[in-house]
Amino acid sequence: MNPHRTPVHRSPRPATLHGLLVMSLWVRRRRRRRRLADVAALGERTMLDLGFDPDIVRAEAAKPFWRA
Repeated sequence: MNPHRTPVHRSPRPATLHGLLVMSLWVRRRRRRRRLADVAALGERTMLDLGFDPDIVRAEAAKPFWRA
C-alpha cells in the first residue's frame, strides 16, 4: 500500500442503506400516526369540521408503524 495515498472511504453497504431507509420510513409513519391519534382525540364532530373521515383517521392511527 502506498503510504502517500489517501484512504478511500466506501459508501455504506446497500443492505445497510436499505435498513436505514426503512427505519426512517417507520419513524415518519409513527410520528404521522401519533398526530392522527391526536386528531382522533378531538372528537368526531371536529374531525368532520376539519374535513377528515373519522373512520379512516381512527383506522390509520391504530395501525402499527411497520404496516403501510
